[in-house]
Amino acid sequence: MRLKNDPSIKFTNNNMDKKRENTQIKEDKTEVAKNTMLNETMKPERAKKISKSKGKSFPVFAFVGVLILALMTLTVIILSSLDSKAQELKKLRNEALDAQASSRVEKEDLDIKSIQENVEKINSLFPNETGLVNFVREIEKMKEGGVVKGISFVSQDAVRDKNKYLGIPFVIDMEGSWESIDLALQGIEKLPYLVRTITVEARVSEGGGVNFKYGGFIYVDESLAKNR
Repeated sequence: MRLKNDPSIKFTNNNMDKKRENTQIKEDKTEVAKNTMLNETMKPERAKKISKSKGKSFPVFAFVGVLILALMTLTVIILSSLDSKAQELKKLRNEALDAQASSRVEKEDLDIKSIQENVEKINSLFPNETGLVNFVREIEKMKEGGVVKGISFVSQDAVRDKNKYLGIPFVIDMEGSWESIDLALQGIEKLPYLVRTITVEARVSEGGGVNFKYGGFIYVDESLAKNR
């Protein structure tokens, strides 16, 4: 038998292989076409899902951004309001102290005019060297209350005011609340001396306390004109 060497059998086998290859190629093309159609069909759905996802996330981020901006704006407004209110309160308090000081000055000026009419009756109100030492001691006693911190003299020499009366300027340092400082000022007024208010300076500390400087002028005896 010569089947192995028969040319017709080889030809038939080759034809069958080509048919199989063609069939596989057609099947592959068909599968690719199906996949392509499926992808094209899914694109709009995926696009919709992505669009919906973005649509949901954008409003959330937008809301958070607006909320943060609103809180920052509110914080700035509150801080500005607190600062303006604090400055306004400080201004009003200083104006009240200035008004109180002005009323004291007018009162002391009236006292000085009455002294001109009857010097002999109130001569004891003008301290000499000893009386001035006693005045300092009275101020030092007030330190026990914790408000008055000390007294210092601006000048070592007695000077004359616009009315030609002799006196010595001084400064008393105080620390405390407005109420305690007011009580200390009342205590100074009650001392048996003629004291005129010249300046007042107040500064509110971070803790809410008040640093207060009281500038006054104590009228003294003429004997101190050359002794100091």
